Amino acid sequence: LKGGALGGGIGAVGNRQREAPLAEVLESVYRAVRPSWIKVAGPQKRRVRKIAVVAGSGSEFTEAARAAGADLFLTADVKYHQALEASAGEMTVADIGHGSGEKWILPEFRRVISARFGKRVFPRVVMENEPLRPYRPKETGGTRR
Repeated sequence: LKGGALGGGIGAVGNRQREAPLAEVLESVYRAVRPSWIKVAGPQKRRVRKIAVVAGSGSEFTEAARAAGADLFLTADVKYHQALEASAGEMTVADIGHGSGEKWILPEFRRVISARFGKRVFPRVVMENEPLRPYRPKETGGTRR
């Protein structure tokens, strides 16, 4: 993505090199981040060019992402009423889980902090997996984790 800060630097908004179907974009997000799940609210049969991202719990920035003209907002901890609002709007919101939404940014934080404060030892992995797991009853054909 190429773009700028969203909400005073807490996130980013940018454009993909080419517009793509939402399903294709979500597949690439899944391959890159490997979340336990992706929950989607809002238009699902759409094409995506502009994406807004807030790592971790960023659902409070949903309106800022919408105002920035994002087709897709990637974040975590989307609340029920925010999902309802997204369902009625033009922007799609994808919740990739709190830990999954943060783990890709941690190496960059480590680099910046180390450059600023000198060589110090920082743990690479704080928590590897999401503590919440989806439960899918056998009758739905789902799996239990």
